[in-house]
Amino acid sequence: MPLSILRALWKRGVLIALCWTLISIVGAAVIYSLPAVYQARTIILIERQRIPERYVVSTVNEDLSNRLNRISQQILSYEPLLRLIEEFNLYEDMRGRLVQEEIVQRMRDDIKVSLVEGWTHTSAPAFQIVFEGEDPNVVAQVTNRLATLFIDENLRTRANQALGTTEFLTNQLEEYRQDVERQESLMTDYRTRNSGELPEQRSVLLAELNRLEREAQSADSDIQRAHQNRIMYESALESAKGTLQMIEQLAAEQARGLNRGDGSFGTQVDPNVLELRRAEEQLLQLESRYSEKHPEVVRMKTTVNRLRRLVKESPAATAPQTAEAEPATEESGETGGTPSALLADGNYAQAIVRERERIQNLEAQIELTKQQIETAKARRSAVLGRTAQVDSRLGRMPLHEQELSKVTRDYEISMENYRSLLEKRIEAELASEMETRQKAEKFSVLDPARLPQRPVRPDRVLLLAITVGAGLLASCLIGFGVELKNNVLLGEWELPPNVALLGQVPFIQFDAETGSADGGALDSDGPPAGKSWFSKKLLAALAVLMILGAVAVGAAIYKGWLSF
Repeated sequence: MPLSILRALWKRGVLIALCWTLISIVGAAVIYSLPAVYQARTIILIERQRIPERYVVSTVNEDLSNRLNRISQQILSYEPLLRLIEEFNLYEDMRGRLVQEEIVQRMRDDIKVSLVEGWTHTSAPAFQIVFEGEDPNVVAQVTNRLATLFIDENLRTRANQALGTTEFLTNQLEEYRQDVERQESLMTDYRTRNSGELPEQRSVLLAELNRLEREAQSADSDIQRAHQNRIMYESALESAKGTLQMIEQLAAEQARGLNRGDGSFGTQVDPNVLELRRAEEQLLQLESRYSEKHPEVVRMKTTVNRLRRLVKESPAATAPQTAEAEPATEESGETGGTPSALLADGNYAQAIVRERERIQNLEAQIELTKQQIETAKARRSAVLGRTAQVDSRLGRMPLHEQELSKVTRDYEISMENYRSLLEKRIEAELASEMETRQKAEKFSVLDPARLPQRPVRPDRVLLLAITVGAGLLASCLIGFGVELKNNVLLGEWELPPNVALLGQVPFIQFDAETGSADGGALDSDGPPAGKSWFSKKLLAALAVLMILGAVAVGAAIYKGWLSF
């Protein structure tokens, strides 16, 4: 078999050489007719935030890949690319045969955006923008313009996001402020309605209750003291009435003695007795007011005891006894106008007047004491009423404490949310200001696009070598195919050397019109003459296919579908 293939290729050497030459010439023409494609590249560094994050936290925390994809989609959209095409007059040769959408899609295919990792010793990431075109000057300009668009779009996007965050927080803050004001109004209304019954007023109410209890005790003491004074005054009044009656009797007896003309004044009354009664009354008054150890009480007791001794020693007082009674009068705090002195002088009329005045004073004191008792009782009743009100407030205080706790809790929650949102709004404003002043993360051109000096494709030498090799292979296949169609591929040369050849079977051609078969000798150089037309057509078809294949390969390389 290998010998037959080599023999077939050798026999068709002229055909193979012609096909190879034709394919190589056509391929070279196609290759050198392809336009040169230049490529410009720019590297954009992604600079980190300049202000430490512990001072200002950025509100733009989108992932770098997502943000880069979004910016790419915005810049590589229809309108921006169409403006670039019109600005730089790109794809002028295609405008007559392609619509704008196809031209924009062609430019979108010519732009490549990708992240760059590990290209520097720093940890700052970067990405590159690559653009391909036929004019090297235009390619560099378009690449730099794309870099500018990426930088501007990144700044605008970050500023809009920061501003949008600030606006959102401002709107939310206004809602929370209104909620806080509403909660404050509810709490104020509740405190106003239940003033005096709030938990924080418990100490005030307890102090008020203690004060009212002391007032009630004071009123009770006043009532008790007034009752004691009343009893004392009533006792003194009875004593004064008895003294008045006694003096009136003495005056009557004196008047009867005068009428009889015997100079007799009737029964003499010891003035010490009257003085003793007055001292006892004063002692009773002092004991109702002061304790037993009070100096006035002790002095008055001494006076009473002395008067009692005098009364016992002189039951029937005489003039000398009257003289002894005068010092007692001085000790009791009275002057020379006392009833005892008057009686000693025999001036009963003045003594009667003086006792009646004393009785009137005691009656006035008793009446005043009654008024004091009524006043103290009214004051005690008012104090008891206020005490009941305070007790009622204290009783309702647990319920108000529970309700106020709910109102206060809602207010504190709203206030805490408002404070938290206010802090976030302030941080968002700082972040927005940082974005405006370009102190946050930003894009900066690290390696601008330069004028390309050499096209990136096509690689004509490589393509030509591939075309020549493919043409040689295709030509060999054409020659081998021609031999295979002539059915003369195998021959006696394939037999072993020790095999004897007895004969050859001639080539028989069957005629379909006449129904007869024509035989002829097998031509070692090819098939019968009737088959020559088939070989020529086959050769022409294969040549056309090879030319179309070379053209298709060149077009694919030009379109960018194939690269070497």
